[in-house]
Amino acid sequence: MAKALGGVVCAIGGLALFDRLVGGSFGIAALAESTAGVAPREALSLVLLGLALATLNWTVRRRIRPAEYLAALALALGFFALLRDVYHRSGYFPGDGPMRASSALIIVTLAFGILCAWAKSGLMLVFVNASTTARILRRFLLVVVIALPLLGWAQLFLQRKGWHPSEFGVALLVVCSLGVFILLMVILGARLSKSEMLRRKEEHRRRMRETDFGATFEQTAVGIAHVSVTGRFLRTNNRLSTILGYSREEFAKLSFQDITYPEDLEMDLDYFRRVLSGELSCYTTEKRYSKKDGSLVWGNLTVALLRTPAGEPKYFISVVEDISNWKRTQEELEAASKAKDRFISVISHELRTPLTPVLAALSGEIGKGQSLADPATIEMMRRNIEHETSIINDLLDLTRISSSGKLKLELRPVDLHVLIEEVLLGIDSALHSKGLSCRLLLNAPRHIVNGDPIRLRQIFLNLLDNAMKFTPPGGIITLETSMDKERRGSCDPIHIRVADTGVGIEPGNLERIFDAFEQGKQSIPRRYGGLGLGLAIVRGLVEAHGGTIRAESSGGGAEFFFDLCLTDQSVTKPEIRSANEVKQVRILLVEDHEDTRVTLQRLLERRGHTVRTASGVAEAVELFRHHPFDLVISDIGLPDGSGLDIPVALRSDGHGLPSIALSGFGTEDDIQKSLRAGFSHHLTKPVEMSILDAAIVDIMSRGAGRN
Repeated sequence: MAKALGGVVCAIGGLALFDRLVGGSFGIAALAESTAGVAPREALSLVLLGLALATLNWTVRRRIRPAEYLAALALALGFFALLRDVYHRSGYFPGDGPMRASSALIIVTLAFGILCAWAKSGLMLVFVNASTTARILRRFLLVVVIALPLLGWAQLFLQRKGWHPSEFGVALLVVCSLGVFILLMVILGARLSKSEMLRRKEEHRRRMRETDFGATFEQTAVGIAHVSVTGRFLRTNNRLSTILGYSREEFAKLSFQDITYPEDLEMDLDYFRRVLSGELSCYTTEKRYSKKDGSLVWGNLTVALLRTPAGEPKYFISVVEDISNWKRTQEELEAASKAKDRFISVISHELRTPLTPVLAALSGEIGKGQSLADPATIEMMRRNIEHETSIINDLLDLTRISSSGKLKLELRPVDLHVLIEEVLLGIDSALHSKGLSCRLLLNAPRHIVNGDPIRLRQIFLNLLDNAMKFTPPGGIITLETSMDKERRGSCDPIHIRVADTGVGIEPGNLERIFDAFEQGKQSIPRRYGGLGLGLAIVRGLVEAHGGTIRAESSGGGAEFFFDLCLTDQSVTKPEIRSANEVKQVRILLVEDHEDTRVTLQRLLERRGHTVRTASGVAEAVELFRHHPFDLVISDIGLPDGSGLDIPVALRSDGHGLPSIALSGFGTEDDIQKSLRAGFSHHLTKPVEMSILDAAIVDIMSRGAGRN
């Protein structure tokens, strides 16, 4: 429709212009109701407006619309015609102008309307946008439209008054117009310069922000990605590539669905949809990712959606923190907690089991008023009490080993072959009772090591006990020593191998078989008993001797290998003194537990010693002041103080007396406290009388007590 109307207007204007220029007569003057016809400028303006309407939607190169320029030209013709009419009405220009005022006003209005059709994209955009340049141009146009006509009116007014001739007036008008134009150009240049400077500063700040953001994006310690609303990666940083193993180019071809662990995908998609719908603004979750090499990595994922000013989803910002180490630590803590629970359950069973037959025998015999003279009953009690003591000693040993620097070794040259034979001799009856045989292969040509004989014996006893526990009747236990042909490094090692034909060790348990409370399958403690401390103690003792130990199993039995360093020193046999060589000893026994005090007094008196007893620190000091003693045997935890105070109190009176601490506190710290207080020995309850006898012999052989 616009093209058709434009064609009509263009035809009317063209015919009218033809009438004026050629002198033809198409009746256009009659249509205009004027004897003079349509003025040339009116006709030209109609042609321009008609062409503008006809080409309203045309666009040529660089998005130039011809209709805009045609309308602008028509607008200029109409504006100057209106200006001429204003001068004419002021009496300065006699006669009709080039265009009637009504026609000029219509043409200006139509041309301006056509220009406003593209206010946001065409020529008008230069004037109507919010930029500084547009504001300056609007003011410039306003000055031109107002100032120049006023200057022209002033020149005509002065000329009419006779103040200057017409030629001078024209020159003055031109000079004033140039002055106004130059002034406007200066103002415009200053404004544009300031605007450009502000623009450059803003551009610099924007680039700095982008640089800072880019540095933050790349150098942050977490992985960051921009993800499209379909899930594809738009941009990733270096840290995310490090976490997942994909390059930026590879990420560009992937979506987050491709690298999410399948079991976590549905949860992630549900969060994704809820954020996209606006139900959530962001979310944080823990999920697993599939790395490029196929392994899994745990990530703490935080996702937020960036939207356009109109509220449309733009892209997601995903932040991924690698929490694999934290997850592994958490799993280890959970495993440790489960191991602790199993340990409490097992130790409860192990500690109660030996007490059951003892209590049953005691309650049964005493209830009937009978004595406990039956040798079998006494042997059963001794055996179960020794088992209970063994469990407690294992716990204390593990505590010493676990505490760095707490385990003290008394190192001296030890003949390892002799020690092995002594150990096997001690367990010979146990091997035969279980139907097992032992094959001894002592092949090492040198076998003197620098070690603690008691702890070395404990290593072999624990390994052999472990082999006997898991080997069925008819099985064979092998103990072998060997050496390398050539010396390696500063340590010349002897290799020890302990093997059995038992149930073996599962491959997954080989790495943790030396951990405390571990026995492979959870059913093993119930089937075979024990706390799972033996191998943990073995590893600690071997490492304390500077060696290493490992386990192997091919399914049919287990093998343990460890090395110890040989020494060139010779073995010296210690002097062994018998308890019978010690004469009668005057003993002060300090013990608050009545049954223990009475029992120890009776057993010591049976050995020929003279014993006086006290139940506390004050009573012991009082007895010491009135009676001579050669030795003090004291508990540590007493009702009126600590047994550690007794040697201190005796020294403060000017008397030094040998003393033995006999206590249920058995950690390495407890032992060191006793020795620092002045005790010569620290024995941990329950104690065998043979050990107490040996301690008495050792002390009294150094010198007698006070008379």
